[in-house]
Amino acid sequence: MSRLPVRALTLVVILWVGAAAAKPDPACTSGCKADRTTCLSTASADFSAQKTACPGAGPTRKSCVRAARAAFKQAKKTCQQLRKTTCLPCCKTGGTGCSGLPTTTTSTTSTLTPSVAVAITSGDVTTTLGTTSDLALTLTSQSYAGGVTLSAEGLPASWVGTFDPPGTIDLAANGTAYPTLHVAVPSNGEATTATITVRATPTGPAGPPETATAGIIVQNEFVIVIAAGTGTGDHHFPLSTLLRPGTRLTWRNDDTTVPHIIHGNGFIPHQADGPGLGYSVVLPDPGQDTYYCHSHGTDTGVGAITVSQ
Repeated sequence: MSRLPVRALTLVVILWVGAAAAKPDPACTSGCKADRTTCLSTASADFSAQKTACPGAGPTRKSCVRAARAAFKQAKKTCQQLRKTTCLPCCKTGGTGCSGLPTTTTSTTSTLTPSVAVAITSGDVTTTLGTTSDLALTLTSQSYAGGVTLSAEGLPASWVGTFDPPGTIDLAANGTAYPTLHVAVPSNGEATTATITVRATPTGPAGPPETATAGIIVQNEFVIVIAAGTGTGDHHFPLSTLLRPGTRLTWRNDDTTVPHIIHGNGFIPHQADGPGLGYSVVLPDPGQDTYYCHSHGTDTGVGAITVSQ
């Protein structure tokens, strides 16, 4: 049997000892792997929670989800890097308890710009003159706690918009509020189609104002309703109504208990259709007239119509 030279034998021993020293403790490396798994799992849960907290729809939600996804990607990278650059090298040098990995990740919420989103959830509205339409709103804050002021744009000159509640609305961080915009159209207002823009402006440090839009279509018609169950009692006709020339004036009969026939004393002709049916006239040039239910007499109510530009 041949013998290795002493110098070669010494080199083999050194290499063997070095290899033994470089081999990490299995328990240590297992701990690194387990902590990385925990880190990634926490980052994933944090990402899911932040997506849920993002506003319901629109550009603000998309921006929020993108920011949360970017933070999640960075969190995963951090979990991997700490294992490779901190935990495993520590194990290879014979260390124990080398983890150093975070068991929780930094919330992605901290990476998001505070902002407020607004949505009109009731959609577009079709109505007639002399009515009030309610637009249901949803306000959602993203990492913002403070006041929000609302304004309405695009209202024709004769229309009046009011918010309920009025004034500044206070939102909690990642909170939601449900105000309403009431849009009142007078009987002699503009019969037109308008796009209403609601603007939500944070009063504190946050992103720029957000907007939402909805359409309101007002038909050139004023409707007087004979309510169900009116019978021979008070018909509750409006005492005085101001309308523009060309407006369609309609009496809608919702009562099925007794017949009703409308009679006027001037430009409103006597209703020729059978009782129980609706009745409409298109108003002529400026003037005045009164009307009542011919079936039940003036004691049940008399209404006045003024047609004016």
